Amino acid sequence: MRPTREGSRFLLATFLIGLAALNTGNNLIYLIFGMLLSVLILSYMALRLNLHGLMLKVEAGHPVFAGQETHVRITVKNTKRRIRSYSIRVRLPRGLLAEDRSGYVNVVAPMSSESAEVPLVFRRRGSFKYGDLVLESSFPFIFFIRKVKVQVAGDIIVYPRVRELELDALRRGSHGEFTSLRPGRSDDLLMIREFREGDDTKHINWKASARSRGLMVKEFTENQPRMITLVLDNSAPPDEFAFERGVSFAASVAWRLGLEGFLVRLVMCGAGVSFGTGLEHVYRVLDALAVAQDASPEGCPEHSQIAGEEGINVLILKNEHSPMAVLAAAEGVVVVNAASAL
Repeated sequence: MRPTREGSRFLLATFLIGLAALNTGNNLIYLIFGMLLSVLILSYMALRLNLHGLMLKVEAGHPVFAGQETHVRITVKNTKRRIRSYSIRVRLPRGLLAEDRSGYVNVVAPMSSESAEVPLVFRRRGSFKYGDLVLESSFPFIFFIRKVKVQVAGDIIVYPRVRELELDALRRGSHGEFTSLRPGRSDDLLMIREFREGDDTKHINWKASARSRGLMVKEFTENQPRMITLVLDNSAPPDEFAFERGVSFAASVAWRLGLEGFLVRLVMCGAGVSFGTGLEHVYRVLDALAVAQDASPEGCPEHSQIAGEEGINVLILKNEHSPMAVLAAAEGVVVVNAASAL
């Protein structure tokens, strides 16, 4: 607890009036001095009581990306049975954020909760514990301000920064969707055959059925989805600048192409995510990238794990001297310099 600017002036005035009371012995000045001391004591006790019995909860109801503004809901719960809490400000840890942000709650009734939406911008990716948040208030007279640390359980996953990239070259490298001569659900006709139990009646070819005097159905080819493997160089020794740009590049490609229907795979030293598609799978890739760190070269992928894979293979290298640079010789590998990728 410390005095505010107004509180410092009030303390100085109280001190001077106290000196005057001692020097003059005037009862009226003693009375004024006593009233000022009472106000100071009342302010101190009310402020301590105001912050007593408060609990905090922090929620991020949607995915959080580094460098993008997001909103976090802060809930203040008052566990006191009869006394309200007023003018509560909640300050978040400064180290995680691009700028100082706080939430404000005007009043919290006894045994109830109030919430505030706080816009935040996280500076970097990772998994962060909420840790100690700070409750502060200067209620009731703004003479003192008191700060109380409150331990908040839980953590938040901050995904890498996703940027707008020109990916036409990668899309062309996938050679489009390729057609398999197997039954499927595309618009390309494979054959006309006899109707079987379980076939969709919408696919009956009535002209062919009339000629053959039996039900005939259309069989279509199967379109297989495009595939991309992202090989991220996280081998030691560390190069933080190139590595963070490489992580952001991998996240941007996975986000864009994953939502376009590509089968996306992530390969790193000591970790990875197998092929998959759809929004849920994209978030699995982003989860892995959010906590990616430099790893020992012993756990890095080998040439045989990349060469010959179907689809596009993108090797995101930190520099040409990296232990993973040998993978650049694999057939069909697109090499991206992480430092200049964005």
